[in-house]
Amino acid sequence: MKKILTIILSLLLISSLMLAGCDTKYNKGSSVIKWGTEIVLNIDLPDFPDKLSYYTTVQPEVTAEWVQSIGDKMGILDEVGFTESGNRFIMSEGDEWLEVNGDNGAVTVRGIHIPHEMDSILSSSENAGVIATEFVKYLGLWDENITLNKVSLRYEDILSKQEWGVYFNQDVESYPLVGVGKLFHVIVNPYGTILSAGFYNPELEHAGEVDCITVQEAYDLFLDGESLGFNFSPSFNKVSVNDVYIGYYNESQTELQEYFMPVYVFEGELFTTTGDTEIFRAYVLAANS
Repeated sequence: MKKILTIILSLLLISSLMLAGCDTKYNKGSSVIKWGTEIVLNIDLPDFPDKLSYYTTVQPEVTAEWVQSIGDKMGILDEVGFTESGNRFIMSEGDEWLEVNGDNGAVTVRGIHIPHEMDSILSSSENAGVIATEFVKYLGLWDENITLNKVSLRYEDILSKQEWGVYFNQDVESYPLVGVGKLFHVIVNPYGTILSAGFYNPELEHAGEVDCITVQEAYDLFLDGESLGFNFSPSFNKVSVNDVYIGYYNESQTELQEYFMPVYVFEGELFTTTGDTEIFRAYVLAANS
């Protein structure tokens, strides 16, 4: 009996040690080698709620009349047409192009040359931000969940192609809309002319709450390659995680997404074996399914 008890106690000790080994605690400065890449955590993982809301998408009412009203504001002298290929409403004149997805209401604009007056008091980037914001409002696509995020110079090394990319945030309650399907931006040239734009701002309804995994568990999944929108590569030399936050994942710009679920967003820089540096974002589903 004593021998059996000793064996049981030994097994329990081994089991507890194994569990302790699996329950790794990641703190600022933690460094691991995975996928042949050094992955460094440059912040302390913050605490997040153990329950988060999820949302259903409201089917938008996309009509030819609504699309025509947008095209008229942009000065496109064309009647709106419809193509069943991709369920799209289209207006075009020369290189000017307006396309609206009939499934989700996403708007794409190309070749539009609408000049705006520049404010001599503002910098070029500030002018671009003001012009882009007013353009969105002029088209009637502004909503209370939209805020200006950043203005960045595109093609910095090509002087003849200098353009300002104006990018907007879209909030779901107090969390940002994120993911490969996120689309809300305006491209402005240095003379204040709108060149192109893309807008998708889904209407969401609260559907309930989900139990969430911890941020430590989510980081483990990230290290194991179990994330959306990001894959580790042999060309990576080092990955630095500089920020972690909650967002709602938008997976498509062309299809109506039924549910918007919360994700942990791991964001930072990756350094390639060739010496280049890139920004990365990886998304781990927060729901404890």
